[in-house]
Amino acid sequence: MEQQRYGGALAAADGVLVEMRAHADPKQWYDDFDDEYAWLLDSRSRVLRRLGRWDEGLDQLAAASWVLDKSGKNVSQVINLGDLYCELGKPKEALGALVRLGSDVSPYGRMQEAYVRLDAAVQLSDPEQTEKWLAYFKEHRVDAPRTYEDVLLLLNDAEASAKWMIERLEDKDLRSATLLSIQDYAVPVLTPRQAELQKRRRALLARADVQAEIAKVGRVESYKIEGLGE
Repeated sequence: MEQQRYGGALAAADGVLVEMRAHADPKQWYDDFDDEYAWLLDSRSRVLRRLGRWDEGLDQLAAASWVLDKSGKNVSQVINLGDLYCELGKPKEALGALVRLGSDVSPYGRMQEAYVRLDAAVQLSDPEQTEKWLAYFKEHRVDAPRTYEDVLLLLNDAEASAKWMIERLEDKDLRSATLLSIQDYAVPVLTPRQAELQKRRRALLARADVQAEIAKVGRVESYKIEGLGE
């Protein structure tokens, strides 16, 4: 995936699925099946999207979201599905997916859920929900610093985005993760909405005040691989 060898990545995922289906009970062969199966489908969905096969990627992620872990829940893929719906300009479907989420969610997971809800509110021109979830982010931003950056870019608040970027670069505890996130990585196929947010982020990083702060504490290099977690 990181090297953009998407055909090979899809073949690898499909090979594992074929192997799994050759056994009546995969759990007898894979002791981490409950933890990893949903993530295999999640990864396969990402590969399909990298290949521009958006409908197939959406269907695969929807299927992954119904795979339950040992505790009988699925948080990550449900949130990822909601996020993908938003990226595809389908905010109502995004909110519909989150109905299955439940209340047992980690602080980080709650931030990802909140981002989907905020994105949906922005797309639906719902000022009440937008303000509600923005207030939540301001209060809990340290639970997911990069996600709060995404929020500010989503709202197209250039000044607040720059202030938050500089604040993180100045913070010794947040600096390394921030510098890692701003390296120049290969950009995969994007939806129009993703492309707009990417444009805003490049504008943020090009600001003189942000560039000056980066120069004080680190540097930015270009890499031919995708960014981790993208």
